[in-house]
Amino acid sequence: MLTDIAVKRLKPQEKPYRKADSGGLAIRVLPNGSKLWQFRYRIGGKENTLSIGPYPAVSLSQARQARDKAKADLRTGRDPNVTRKQEKAAAAGIANRLQAIGEEWLRINTPRWTAKHAGQVKKTLEQFVWPKLGNVPVAEITPPMVLAVIRDMEKRSAIETSRRVCQRISAIFSHAIAHGMTDTNPARDLKSVLLPVVHSPRPALTDIAAIHQLFADVESRPARPTTFLALRFLALTGVRPGEVCGARWDEINGVIWSIPAARMKMKRAHVVPLSRQALEILEVLRTLTGDAPYLFPSQHDINRPLSGNAIGYCLNRAGYQGTHCPHGFRSSMSTIMNTRRPKESAFIELILAHEKNDKVAAVYNRAQYLDERREILQEWGDLLSEGLKPPRFLLYQSTNPEPPSPTSA
Repeated sequence: MLTDIAVKRLKPQEKPYRKADSGGLAIRVLPNGSKLWQFRYRIGGKENTLSIGPYPAVSLSQARQARDKAKADLRTGRDPNVTRKQEKAAAAGIANRLQAIGEEWLRINTPRWTAKHAGQVKKTLEQFVWPKLGNVPVAEITPPMVLAVIRDMEKRSAIETSRRVCQRISAIFSHAIAHGMTDTNPARDLKSVLLPVVHSPRPALTDIAAIHQLFADVESRPARPTTFLALRFLALTGVRPGEVCGARWDEINGVIWSIPAARMKMKRAHVVPLSRQALEILEVLRTLTGDAPYLFPSQHDINRPLSGNAIGYCLNRAGYQGTHCPHGFRSSMSTIMNTRRPKESAFIELILAHEKNDKVAAVYNRAQYLDERREILQEWGDLLSEGLKPPRFLLYQSTNPEPPSPTSA
C-alpha cells in the first residue's frame, strides 16, 4: 500500500507508469510530473477505469474514499463512471440529460398509444433506464453504457422486455438527434449483440376428448359462475383471453360480437359470428351481469373487467398448469378444425384474427366471410360442448355441490 510520503517521492519517467495502492486503486505518473488517481474495475465482463482526480488536489485518503464509493456502486450493479456522470449532470442542472428528453418524447407520443401501452413504456423506462442513465447527458452516453442496461435486464430473464427497452432508448435518441442535442444514437446498432428471444409454444390440448375432460375437471371445482362462463366463451369464440375478459355488452349485436380495433392485438376491428352455444352463454350471463358494462366484470368492481389471470388460475387449480393455458384454446381450435376442414384454413385464420402475410392483400380484401366462419364456429361449438352441462347449471357450481340433473341443451 502507498503512503503520502511514497506518493510525494514518485518521480516522472520517460513513459507514464502506475503505482498500485490497494483494491484496484493506483496513481498514474506522467512524464511531465502530473499524478492522477485511477480505479480499475470490471463490469459486464469488461475492464474499465475511473479517473478520480489529480494529486495533490485529491489526497491519498480522499482517493481511497472514492475507490470505496465506486466499489459500493459495483455491489449494486451500477457502473461508477455512469454514477460520476449522473452526479456531475445533476449538479450542473443540465437540461439535455436522457430522462428529461425521454419524458418529452413520452409526452409527444403518449396520445398515439393506448393507455395500457403508454403505461408499459413509462414503467420500463422508470424501472430500468432512468436509475442508471437518467441523469447522464445524451451526448455522453455510449453504446457500452446502453448495453450494460440491457445486459442487466437479460440477467433477470427479461429478454423480450430488454429488446423493447433498447428500441425505446433508440427512439429517444432519434428524438434528441432531431432536436440537435446529440449526433449519435448509441442504441441503434446493438440489435446484433442482444440475446435472441426464444418463444416457447403455449401449452395446448389438441384432442377433443382431452378438452372435454378439462372442462369436467375445471367445472368440478368451486369458482365464480362468471369465470366458468368466461372459460367456455373463450374456448367457443377462438379469440384471445384479453379480448374475452374485456368484452362489453355494447359490442354484442344479435348473433355478432364486434370487437373494436383498440382492443385487438393487431389493432384491426374483428367480428365474431356467435355459435348457438356462445349465445346460450350470453343468455345465462345476462341474468348475472346484464346491468354491468362488461360481460365478465371484476369480482370487486363491476365497472372493471375480469382479471386476465382469473381464467388461468381456474385451469391451474384443476391441474392443467403446463398442459393447457387460456390462450391454448386457439391452438386447440386451429389444430382440430384444420384437420377436419383442411381446405378451409383461410377461414380458420380469419376466425383467429391472424395477420395476413400479404399485407397489401389484407388491405384490399376486406371480405368478412361471415357465413363460412359461422359454419366452422358452429361445428367447433358442437364438438366442444358434446357431453357438457348446459351453461345454466354453472350458476349452481360454486354454491351447490349437487345441482339439478342436466337436461338436453
